[in-house]
Amino acid sequence: MSAAAAAATIPRPRTPLDETLWREPAFVSAHGLGPDMIMHYFYMSPFYDTTSNNGQLLTQLMHNPAAAARITSQADFDAALKNMRGVEYVIAAGSAETGVWVIRKQLRKPMKEVVIAGQRQKVEEVTVLADYYILPGGNVYQAPTVGAVISNRVLNITRDLRETLKRAMSISSAAPATTPTPAEAPVPAGNATPNPSQQQPHAPPPPPQTNTSTTKAANQTFDMRRALDLSLRHRGEFMDDHAPLLGDPGSLLPPASGAGAGAAS
Repeated sequence: MSAAAAAATIPRPRTPLDETLWREPAFVSAHGLGPDMIMHYFYMSPFYDTTSNNGQLLTQLMHNPAAAARITSQADFDAALKNMRGVEYVIAAGSAETGVWVIRKQLRKPMKEVVIAGQRQKVEEVTVLADYYILPGGNVYQAPTVGAVISNRVLNITRDLRETLKRAMSISSAAPATTPTPAEAPVPAGNATPNPSQQQPHAPPPPPQTNTSTTKAANQTFDMRRALDLSLRHRGEFMDDHAPLLGDPGSLLPPASGAGAGAAS
């Protein structure tokens, strides 16, 4: 077997339906996309499942002329689908004026009884499975699900963050540019004397650093010695020559001459 034949036998992965675009220009040119032909056009696409209720009902109409005589429009076909249970395709929205149609795939479940306002009623439950859009010109594609859209956005954000981190790490790891110091400045060639205006002024030397903790401890020791010397020299004597202060505490008002003399006596 040749290499080309072997490659032809390799199974190819099937394109996901949410990434498939289908159209049939010959059908559109021959029949158009009116309300009575839009579902027939959709039945030709790969999005249609022949085992659905639509396929079963179409098979019954082909083998039962009496039933086919009763169903002559799309509305009659949709009414017959409501009597069946399972997966079905219906027209959710659209018009011939706009040329845009929405086909919905849904699961019709059996009727169940529920209590509403104290009364038992039968309610029909329908679950939406997918939506398909038919645009003017006949392009058909499947609408993406919310989960697929969110997953795609998260992947894009993760990719952008990864590229940003790579760029930030490359910038931080790069060596900083160095500038030559005055000592490393190039020496002029020959015996030419450099221009004084081109020479960089020398920076003043930094002030000597002092030990702050040592200076503070020395000052505290001097204050303690001075206080001890004053205490031993004067002991219980008062060095204030003024008479006792009058007024409220902290007012620092000196006494009157008469009051001071009376207080002194």
